[in-house]
Amino acid sequence: MTLRIARLIVTVASAMLARVSPCVSVEQWDVHEIEFQAKQSYKNPFRDVVLTAEFVHPSSGTKLTVPGFHDGDGADGQNGNVWKIRFMPTLVGTWNWTSSSTPHDEGLAGKSGSLTISPPGPGNHGPISKAGPPYLHLPHADGHHTFLIGTWSIPMHFPEPERKRFYDCFQENGMTRLRMWMGGQKPDGLEDRLARFFRGDYWQYDLSLFRKVDETFRECRVRGILVDLILFVNDMEKEMSQEQQEQYLRYIAARYGGFRSLMVCVCNQTDWHFGGHRGSIEQCEKSVQWGNWAGSYFRRVNPFPTVLTTHDPGEEGPESPRTWYMSALDRWPYGDWTDFMQRQMQSTALSAAMSLADKEPRAEALNERGLARVNQLILSLRARYQKPVEVNEPSFEYGDGIEKQLSWRALNRTGVRKAHWVITASGSFGTTCVVGCGEFMSGWDVDKLIQRGTMAQLGIIARTMRKLPFYEMTPSNDLVSPLYRTIEGENWRTTFAIGKAGEAYLVYLLNGGSGTIQLSPGAYDATRLNPRDGRTENLGGVSGGAVEFVLPQQLPTVHNFADDSDWVLIYRKGK
Repeated sequence: MTLRIARLIVTVASAMLARVSPCVSVEQWDVHEIEFQAKQSYKNPFRDVVLTAEFVHPSSGTKLTVPGFHDGDGADGQNGNVWKIRFMPTLVGTWNWTSSSTPHDEGLAGKSGSLTISPPGPGNHGPISKAGPPYLHLPHADGHHTFLIGTWSIPMHFPEPERKRFYDCFQENGMTRLRMWMGGQKPDGLEDRLARFFRGDYWQYDLSLFRKVDETFRECRVRGILVDLILFVNDMEKEMSQEQQEQYLRYIAARYGGFRSLMVCVCNQTDWHFGGHRGSIEQCEKSVQWGNWAGSYFRRVNPFPTVLTTHDPGEEGPESPRTWYMSALDRWPYGDWTDFMQRQMQSTALSAAMSLADKEPRAEALNERGLARVNQLILSLRARYQKPVEVNEPSFEYGDGIEKQLSWRALNRTGVRKAHWVITASGSFGTTCVVGCGEFMSGWDVDKLIQRGTMAQLGIIARTMRKLPFYEMTPSNDLVSPLYRTIEGENWRTTFAIGKAGEAYLVYLLNGGSGTIQLSPGAYDATRLNPRDGRTENLGGVSGGAVEFVLPQQLPTVHNFADDSDWVLIYRKGK
């Protein structure tokens, strides 16, 4: 071999090494980040360049086209030539990847590499996935179930010591899911906070804020907390062109789609998008059409199995926007692309209204009618649309001046607890805002969060359900005495049950009382749970058939202020 040929071989090999990344090892369902340095500079790097990489799993033939995103200098700066791709390997084994860009950029296109994917480690169950029959709870990719319960919060804006305290409090009380919107933090109004994520024209993004969102995802990934990320909020981004919205949705998919903790809510108050809270019927209908477009588009550009939904009060109801949302609560106009329903069921409004056709009352009372309607709506929606139901906003917690601003935040600690128990005993899951969590108007205050104790009472629900096969326990109201309460001449159920035949049953009794539950044949251990403090009392063994129960009974006028009225009964297969 001549010296010239040898030098040529070395030159070619060096060039290949410069273009091919070494094989690295990654855990299944973890996020792997690849960084690129563009050779050219761009006036608007968010708009002027599209980076993608094709990932191929040779043994299965699976191919994923993963979008990339511009990240300034890749550290703290807004300006720079750094692009990144975040990849979540969905299969164990070898993945090979090759990058491309439009327009072609030598620093972005033609790069390649390989990943060796190992099985997931402890606690890594993969992303939340679509549910099958009977459409109760959303499983992880490996079939594991996390009981989903949580609050609104934006911890990325908390000071670091308080952020850790918040996460600790959140998890110590059994919470598993944050509902968080893409928003900045300014004291002078929600609209300004949303606008800060963009840099004046909707074509460019404030990377300092996106990096705070990154930090939240990393912190939640380590702790096993799920993040329900809200992409659009009310009518704040209604002036965006379709092209700007497409760019934004691609950017979100590229930046966060690779995190297994991600759940996506496309829009908060979807039917407000074009008309706001008092939009016309035409604006509401247009907003719903837009919501279906945006969700379907995100589904197309996100290569990973992220579960999607949208938040929709139902104000597109056919009569008039003045009827607000109640007449449309049993409809779900986003069936084609959503994986679960996120319904806003204001339990206080449902308590006050004589009929669901009435205009939504801004009420502060909580009664059996409202909570029974929540149960009925969950059962009806699940049966009709064959999707799990999340009750988002069963009414927020009031306190510390909030009730003077917005009377619809009309649940105190007791009301929040009761609403969530009814939701849970309907085979569903819920999210609300409790004071101190940092939802946009209530501010963050971990001391207040601890002192009020609302999250602690929600934690009793979470810990109770984790000990049961909750994801297999179907609504079973017909098994238990209804113990009706009559309100304005109409009877309303006060007992709500779920069960897995022959294995486990749970009954939530809003007013206590005496009655029977019909159990499948077998032997069971009976337990009474106090939902206020989590204490349990062993009631002994019982046999299948009609089993009597006797509990203290109260018939309060307003359930927000009857702290000791409710009870929980649990029957588990005997050991």
